[in-house]
Amino acid sequence: PDAWETAAWVEAESILEKMGQVLPALGPVRKNTWYGCEPGLVLPSDLGEIGAVADECAFAFENLEKAIKTLNDISATAKPQALKDIAGITEAAKLVGKSKPLPEKLLQNHEWDSEDFTSEAEALVSKVRQYRELKTFVDKTFHPSIFDFDASEFENVSGKLLSVFNSRYRKLKKEISACYISGAPLKDSKILLDLACVSECKARKTELEGAEISGKKFFWEYWKGFESDSALLEDYCKWIVPFRRNIKDGFLTDRSVRLVGSGVDPVSVESAVNDVLAAKEAFTLSLEKFGTLIGADYEKMFGDIEAVKLSQLKTRVTKWKDETSSLVLWGQYLGYRQACLETLASPMLEDIEAGKIEPEDMIPAFEGNYAENMLHRAFRERPELSAFIRELHEGKISKFIELDKKVLLENRQRIVCTAYGDTPKLTSGASRASEAGILLNEFNRKRGHMPIRTLMKKAGGLIQKIKPCFLMSPLSIAQYLDPRSTRFDVIIFDEASQVRPEDAVGALLRGKQVVVMGDSKQLPPTDFFDIVVDSHENEPDDYTPAGDMESILNVCKRSFPVKTLRWHYRSRHESLIAISNQEFYDNRLYVYPSPMQKDESLGLKFVYIPDAAYDRGKSGANRIEARAVARAVFEHFQKYPGKSLGVGTFNIKQQEAIQEEVEALLKVNPGVELNSGNDRGEHFFVKNLETIQGDERDVILLSVGYGFDNNRKLSLNFGPLNREGGERRLNVLITRAREKCVVFSNFTSRDLPLDENSSFGLKALKVFLEFAESG
Repeated sequence: PDAWETAAWVEAESILEKMGQVLPALGPVRKNTWYGCEPGLVLPSDLGEIGAVADECAFAFENLEKAIKTLNDISATAKPQALKDIAGITEAAKLVGKSKPLPEKLLQNHEWDSEDFTSEAEALVSKVRQYRELKTFVDKTFHPSIFDFDASEFENVSGKLLSVFNSRYRKLKKEISACYISGAPLKDSKILLDLACVSECKARKTELEGAEISGKKFFWEYWKGFESDSALLEDYCKWIVPFRRNIKDGFLTDRSVRLVGSGVDPVSVESAVNDVLAAKEAFTLSLEKFGTLIGADYEKMFGDIEAVKLSQLKTRVTKWKDETSSLVLWGQYLGYRQACLETLASPMLEDIEAGKIEPEDMIPAFEGNYAENMLHRAFRERPELSAFIRELHEGKISKFIELDKKVLLENRQRIVCTAYGDTPKLTSGASRASEAGILLNEFNRKRGHMPIRTLMKKAGGLIQKIKPCFLMSPLSIAQYLDPRSTRFDVIIFDEASQVRPEDAVGALLRGKQVVVMGDSKQLPPTDFFDIVVDSHENEPDDYTPAGDMESILNVCKRSFPVKTLRWHYRSRHESLIAISNQEFYDNRLYVYPSPMQKDESLGLKFVYIPDAAYDRGKSGANRIEARAVARAVFEHFQKYPGKSLGVGTFNIKQQEAIQEEVEALLKVNPGVELNSGNDRGEHFFVKNLETIQGDERDVILLSVGYGFDNNRKLSLNFGPLNREGGERRLNVLITRAREKCVVFSNFTSRDLPLDENSSFGLKALKVFLEFAESG
């Protein structure tokens, strides 16, 4: 983060803001219809082609569903859950199509699911086949009488030396030769092989006669003992094993058993199988075509598309068809996403798309992560921070505040004690002509007191010893203090920007030193509202501009040393002083940063009231805006009864209108107390820009009042704001809040058509409104 530049930061936040505007319409990214698609730039004109292909894809899927249902009905196969199941379903259907009518009990024999059972059945079939082959050979080679011949004796004598001379051998061979249909072989070895086949045939027959129960168990009525058709039994074995396996795997159902038992139309099954495979192929091709058009990554979208559930696939295909228009927004998001990958916010994309960060939280999260990184960096660079404990630090702050208050109190008491020690003692024996005697005489009088100026002239020295600090206005000084007899060590002017030089001269002549305090960017001496008050018959818009007068502050700045107080202490949120600092103080003020950047109870806010109208040429007030401000006053005291509140207006008429609306609401809500004050004794007020200087409150509501009239015409006459020095009044008005300032207006900054000839006051107002609107 330490290498980030402002431009990169602004770019990242700009992209996040744009993404935040698009994402609410898209919903969760990874659940979006178009997730996994990268179509590039999609224009509204492209939607026709995309929609046609989407319709084609949906139609192909619909045909696939119909073909599957037909196959299910004909073959009693199960409904496939995914595309990959279609192969199993069609193979199972083919198996059903090859079936012959069989008893249901035979088809339901679960023992065929056992490999041992299958092996035993296959062995029995092998014996039948062997017997049938041997029987065929014997029947073709021998007469039936061969089965009565005992071949063991011939085997014994034929193998002996000179057996040909043995009469028994010759007799047996003659008998054997008689059993041959076409004559016996010349070699005894061949005769012995033929006799072995006869013996084997007899043995297999005996075995098969003993396997009657097993044969019935395996093959039911197909079993005919040693007369059984081995080919039929073998085909049955090859059919029943996969049939049972398909039932076990779920490709066939219990209905399949009943269907096979009653017989199947193989032609219909084969046709249905072909339809399903053709429909799947058509859907796959349309899916590939659509995917190419929209840049779909089906693996990212579904994982293995062959394994995705058909119901999920149907939902997605239907959404593609119905929500084609949203592809434009998705393409726009992908553009922002690509741009985001090239900014400082790229690490956040994974969490954004995973739904871990809500759209409205993206910029706060970005800023929070940056702040956290900077905090870690600060801890690394300043190890002493790791030893910082908030509770201990706040305890020290509280202790400091307590000691500071105690020091102030002690200094007050010290000053009081010092002043008391310097106070002369008045005794009854003082001469009547002395200052003490004059004061004692005045104390004892009940009426006919000496005028204050005369008293100060005759006993001023003693009075100043008793009361060394005088708090007076320039006019009071001129009226009550004779410059020849009353002098001060130091003269202090507060809010000197509002004091005329001619009013201040009298006070200056009575002091040895002077301290002049004020803000030349705030209210100067003026007679504007004197003219307003004296001109009841005129509309405020028609007042002749009254010029601001020069103040004693400006005069003194030309000749005396100047000390600027640059720390701004009032505002607890930077936005409350930002425009004044920028427009009037050249950003020279130091502002304490607020830990809460975006909070409903802090900072500058804007309330736009488009239905309100300024009653230009008549009452000079904006009644609807005044009602809105009055309601805001009551809402404030309901939510924040402990926070002080003030209302500022741009003219007297709007001030009076708001006061009337507040009084009307008080009559309706008699239980609401607006003037109870807070712990600092700050009461609620409604003041205009000429009378609000010197006041501050936790919350200030500003009512512009001026604006669009009933004819939706916006006059650029904003009273005292229009003339030279009007920006000072605006500066005063917009800097009265400590925590929150809410601006009410029926127009926005964009509605002010200013040019280079517009007054500085109006230009500053436009900047202020624009800043307030941005939040």
